Amino acid sequence: MEINDIEVEGAMLTTPTVGSEVHAATESHSQNESVPIEANEATLNNTLDVEISGTNGEKKRKFRSITWDHFEKKLIEGKWKAPTKSNDGTTQLGTYHFNQDQARAELANMIILHEYPLSLVDHVGFRRYSYALQPIFKVLSRNTIKTDIMKIFEFIYVSCPHTAEVLANALVDCLLDWNLYRKLSTLTVDNCTTNDAMIELILDKLPPSSLILEGKLFHMRCCAHILNLVVRDGLELIGDSIETIRYSVAFWIATPKRDEKFIETARQLKVPSTKKLELDCKTRWNSTYLMLNTALEYEAVFARLKQRGTLYKRVPTQEDWSKVRDISSKLEMFFDAIELFSGTKYPTINLFFSTICDIKLAIGDWLLLDDNLVKTMATNMKVKFEKYWDIMNCLLEIGSILDPRYKMKTVQFYYPLVYGDMSSYEIEKLKKKLCDMVEEYEKKFKQSQKVKNSQSSSLRPPLPKRGSYADKFEMFMDSNTSTEHKSDLDYYLEESLLPRTSEFDILCWWKTNGIKYPILHDIAKDVLAIPVATVASESTFNTSGRVLNAHRSKLHSKTVEALMCARDWLWSEIQDSTISKDQKFDHDADIEESESCSRTVTDSNSIEG
Repeated sequence: MEINDIEVEGAMLTTPTVGSEVHAATESHSQNESVPIEANEATLNNTLDVEISGTNGEKKRKFRSITWDHFEKKLIEGKWKAPTKSNDGTTQLGTYHFNQDQARAELANMIILHEYPLSLVDHVGFRRYSYALQPIFKVLSRNTIKTDIMKIFEFIYVSCPHTAEVLANALVDCLLDWNLYRKLSTLTVDNCTTNDAMIELILDKLPPSSLILEGKLFHMRCCAHILNLVVRDGLELIGDSIETIRYSVAFWIATPKRDEKFIETARQLKVPSTKKLELDCKTRWNSTYLMLNTALEYEAVFARLKQRGTLYKRVPTQEDWSKVRDISSKLEMFFDAIELFSGTKYPTINLFFSTICDIKLAIGDWLLLDDNLVKTMATNMKVKFEKYWDIMNCLLEIGSILDPRYKMKTVQFYYPLVYGDMSSYEIEKLKKKLCDMVEEYEKKFKQSQKVKNSQSSSLRPPLPKRGSYADKFEMFMDSNTSTEHKSDLDYYLEESLLPRTSEFDILCWWKTNGIKYPILHDIAKDVLAIPVATVASESTFNTSGRVLNAHRSKLHSKTVEALMCARDWLWSEIQDSTISKDQKFDHDADIEESESCSRTVTDSNSIEG
């Protein structure tokens, strides 16, 4: 291997590599009489000091060589040296530090992020590749990498049966262990009787003073699950038509040959759509909605294939297409709402109220249509919708008030449309709740200010003694002070609205206006963090079909749990990390299916109907 010799002020420095021979010559040796040092892997694991000094110890020389820019200079016994091994045991070549433990952790992260089989570490090709990158790295066995994966994140295992008592005890134990019980605002759960009972038990175990309005607003129902229940009742009316279309889609995507025949027929009929047929999941209505929308674009293709396919027997009729078209057009707003509520990169509570009011008013409009099918669907939806509307958490309306683009305008517009003559009473009731919250946060704010003042009082100089007119001056000031007290809420509502732009960042606005509205800032910090749906978190556990593929069919259940959860959290860390655009990971293909899962609603067989 070629060795580059660099002259450095009376010394010659050669950079060592594995398996090469290093020659170091000083002025006491000629260049032809250099002393050989074997620099194999064993040598690199030992300390190798490259000494840079002149023949005269008293004479100081400048570091003119650029070689010094690539080494860590250290003064040892009066001489400058470039050590190649640090005291903590990590091998160091110049500014590069190799750490076996860090490399092991990154290998485990790679397997989790990209869903590689655990047997990857046993592959000969991977081991050769790892050795080419870093011969010092010791590739792990499959069992060792599995242990490393399990250590990345710790999980709380809740044993069966999952009764309200078991769930409540497990959750409260976690809150106490992590010291989070005083930092709770709400708990968002899906709509089942077990969760309702669990909420009551949790409230009995937590101190009421640590919760908003002593826990009256603690229970937040998953809005995506509510919409799921509403839509299910509507889809039941066209169940037979959906089954016919589902059969047709499954038939023509069953084999590559049929798929090619379908695409060729669509091309012959000049169908403008380029979407691919996809079969739905029966328990997820929004996947059914996407399947129906795509199938509607190929209605003519299915009719033509009836004449060409002898095995294709169950063909949708015109009545089936008509029913699906009527219902599908009405479900679009539900689909868009669930996608909006399932977002994880922006607050959702400030967007909820206007969206849910639009859906409620639309259902009322459908009741007035002449179409009996749509009218029946709207009747079923209204019954289910009203059941949950009456127990809706008022924080959902307060979230819209905390949006400086709308403030009270959203409530003032929708309440008369929803409540009619009772709108004034409902608005006052909402204002009373909001004022109670402001009063509660004011007390907490004043208590925290007293603590801060008492801590800083020792640093202040003592106040001078005041004269005999001090008391009279205080009475004069009190008499001229206005008795009208305005809260942060009053000042906030008096300010003009901000422009309604989609680029508006509500979190950034409240962060910069915290000094102006300190009380409302604390309220916004708690309220805007509330998720209105549990879909985003549940989608993490809906990927078993992808995790348990042909290469992972024998994984233990705990390993599957670790892989699913850790993958979701690691991708979140990568997305949130501050890395430059040219260094950003391109993981769109890896998380495409994961993102599609976030648009679906979890199997609701256990949800109260």
